[in-house]
Amino acid sequence: MDFQALFGGATSIANSFEVPTPVNTILLDSGLFRSQPHDSNEILIERQEADGVGYIATEVDRYTQSMWSSAPAKTWDAYNYELIATAITNDVSSRDLTQQMRFGVFDRGDQMVAALNDYSDRQHIMATNFVESKLAAAVITGVAQSTFAGQKDLDFFDAFGQQRTEYTLNTAEGGDVDVFEQLDEISRLMGVKLLGLDSFRSGMVVLCRGAASKAFKRHSSIKEFVQYTMAFNDPANLLTQIAPNLNSSRKWELNGVVFLDVTGLAIYESLLSQVGYDAVAVPRMGGGASLLDLHTGIGSRHATEIALGENGIGSYLTYEPRFQFPGCHTEVSILPVVNQPQGLVYIKTISS
Repeated sequence: MDFQALFGGATSIANSFEVPTPVNTILLDSGLFRSQPHDSNEILIERQEADGVGYIATEVDRYTQSMWSSAPAKTWDAYNYELIATAITNDVSSRDLTQQMRFGVFDRGDQMVAALNDYSDRQHIMATNFVESKLAAAVITGVAQSTFAGQKDLDFFDAFGQQRTEYTLNTAEGGDVDVFEQLDEISRLMGVKLLGLDSFRSGMVVLCRGAASKAFKRHSSIKEFVQYTMAFNDPANLLTQIAPNLNSSRKWELNGVVFLDVTGLAIYESLLSQVGYDAVAVPRMGGGASLLDLHTGIGSRHATEIALGENGIGSYLTYEPRFQFPGCHTEVSILPVVNQPQGLVYIKTISS
């Protein structure tokens, strides 16, 4: 359609408003997962008992030379796993070049670069969401979900022979209900289940939704604490945050515990609904200890010679001489592993 003929020679064509696609990278940005790169997509993981945990020497008669205690030998097992993969591809077409003219790009080379940049951005978003969804499933459900990897769904509780650690959070108002006391109980329970790793624990992160999120932020016991220990205009004061701070209201900290409100975020909330919990408390480790690992591999389509990026994401370009159009491709190869799944505490809420 000739817009200038329709509206007159002074017509200016405006681009439609483009809404940016948000990328939720709560777990990727949390620092909870330690990245472990590999030059293969088949990995061998050794599991070993925590040294010295529960070992107590028995008393002996000092004068009986044949009476000794003995330290048990280390025990470990080794398991083969295949990394989980995805691959995304887009080839630039003549239609893509024509669309770039709407944005005032008329040079053919510039049109190709702009089209490749658009595809690269969208592929990176898709790949990042893929990785984040696998990390969320590993933490919230305790399963590295896969259809095509050799081990299929890797259930960490079955693999480690452990049981899910649960806690019931009372969110009722009034009476003797104290959220801080219950947080202490969750922390103590986590410490018991971490065994020897508890000495490396540096903090705790709680992914929460709905009633749990509201209790951790607005319960009367929390309000009283905040009211008497924080200044009214303190940016960390949960009760006085106003419009400029609404974006930060999804994350807050109390007594060293970091809370992340995932209410309304489809990836996390759907997984919490699937397992029937309102929150998951995850220990943050320090001192070189590893509870959550993100194993990354190499590409399997074209990028077979190079290791992928820190989050298991790698992108590259190809050029087809016959059609003289370039292509943009992204590959992902990852396997999230929860090494001590019983160290995570899964929280249900009641109000009574």
